[in-house]
Amino acid sequence: MREFALPMPKLSPGTRKSVIAILLLGAAAVLLLASFGKAGPAGDFLFNVLYKLFGWGYYLWPSIALLLAFSFLLSHEEKFLGMTLLGVIGFITSGLGIIDVVFPQKGGWVGNVIGSLEVPFGYTASIILLVCLTAASLLIALNAKIVLTKKEREEFAEEEVEEVKPTPAPKIEQKPVVVKSADGKKETMVLADIKHREDWPDEVIERLSEEVYVTIDLDGFDPAIMSSVGTPEPGGLGWYEVLGLLRKLSKRKRIVGFDVMELLPEPGNVAPDFLAAKLVYKLAAYTLREF
Repeated sequence: MREFALPMPKLSPGTRKSVIAILLLGAAAVLLLASFGKAGPAGDFLFNVLYKLFGWGYYLWPSIALLLAFSFLLSHEEKFLGMTLLGVIGFITSGLGIIDVVFPQKGGWVGNVIGSLEVPFGYTASIILLVCLTAASLLIALNAKIVLTKKEREEFAEEEVEEVKPTPAPKIEQKPVVVKSADGKKETMVLADIKHREDWPDEVIERLSEEVYVTIDLDGFDPAIMSSVGTPEPGGLGWYEVLGLLRKLSKRKRIVGFDVMELLPEPGNVAPDFLAAKLVYKLAAYTLREF
């Protein structure tokens, strides 16, 4: 039996970042409330466990959660969760080391381990080393960088601000009305030049031979009523303008055939399809008027 797999819906990067930011804000709020005994029995248990492990470093967790939340909300760049997690771990561990070195026995069990760097490096060097590790880890977690010069600040601003570049507009040419005169010569009449005149249908019909073959390119219609075409034409013809031209044409000339072209159906938008079908119906009626 053949199996069919339904495509799984995917969240956009912006939505995914927003969801992560909201979860981080919620986690930071719960951790802060737990430190004040305001998060219920579960919060008290969580606080007691984490405080034994991290001591004063417990407060590094809500701090980094808040920083990451705002970073996810405000940054335009894509976040890599693996690198972010690595940065968080580095920030917490090096921060615990600083706490234990400066305030012995205040960094919890984990802080005691990291603070042992003071033994081989001494007090000052271990502080410098741990501060550098903390800063580097924070930059990794936030996917940020240090900008020193004015030129770098300008370049950084250009990178951070998502530049909205105008999408190149499709090359749309004003659709002409092409007529073939009685002597067999083709003549092009640009719609923009004649549409403002009320008698333009008469001017078109006068240039035609007695027997007329009609070709209608649907992208000559205004996009408000005909969007299902390859090149929608701003300022194109309206429905009643076209019908008026065809009605006059059928009365004064003999239509021997016609075609309607350039329909590009859109899923979920059937109005242009009905317009095209009704136009064919009208053309057929005007063509058969003389038969």
